[in-house]
Amino acid sequence: MTEYRKRAEAYRLALMAGLVEPKEVIAWAREATTGDKKGDPALKEIAAGDSLSATAVAELLGKVKGSVDSQALVRDLFGAMHRALRTDPAKAAHITQVLERLAHAGIAPDSAAEVRMWAYEELRQLAEGGPPGTMKKLHEELEQFLKTYAPFGDD
Repeated sequence: MTEYRKRAEAYRLALMAGLVEPKEVIAWAREATTGDKKGDPALKEIAAGDSLSATAVAELLGKVKGSVDSQALVRDLFGAMHRALRTDPAKAAHITQVLERLAHAGIAPDSAAEVRMWAYEELRQLAEGGPPGTMKKLHEELEQFLKTYAPFGDD
């Protein structure tokens, strides 16, 4: 059951960040509950809900029984964003939008990170129209920020 809880929390965070669609989570819930008569009630409700909104699915995912270290999952998400940014600097726009959505949902490694998460999207928009080198500086700062909160520095 804890494995379902861990996956449910990962999907909840991804939904809130706009990284997955409800239909993907519904498909997983169906697979997880097929043939399981004593399955988790929240998972069964998700599996039966073709027209559930992202918010409704996220709320139900939060009710899946079991335990999980949500902060570890947040750090894993930061690690994934850090790797994506290092691989493709053009992903900075998407990453700053995800950080803003996460901050809006109250999902942050700590309060200092949350303040910075709110600011990055606006800073990115300003940097795009700024003098040469502004985007490069923002990219470097964003990469360092993500690395700080990624598991094991994500080296």
